[in-house]
Amino acid sequence: MPSPSPDDPIFLPQYLREARENAGALGLDPEIFEGVTYNHVRNAVINGTVPAEKLGREWIIRRKHLAEVASVLGLGARRKPSRPRKASSPSNAVAAA
Repeated sequence: MPSPSPDDPIFLPQYLREARENAGALGLDPEIFEGVTYNHVRNAVINGTVPAEKLGREWIIRRKHLAEVASVLGLGARRKPSRPRKASSPSNAVAAA
């Protein structure tokens, strides 16, 4: 199988899988993609903050832009952990007492 060309297109739904698989070659930790969803990438594409092209009905990102897209999404450094959710309090039990 021939090695992929930098100009090869990656369809938007496959971007995260490709980025995770190639994270080491990009100098990134694969774990930085945890918590990043298709919608994060899609919104960045629609807002024009990442380099992408429309091919028919589909959005594509060129393989050569994998690291740039990760950087634009703020994935170059370890992401700050999110604040833990509050424990749900039994409000009915307090009201009944």
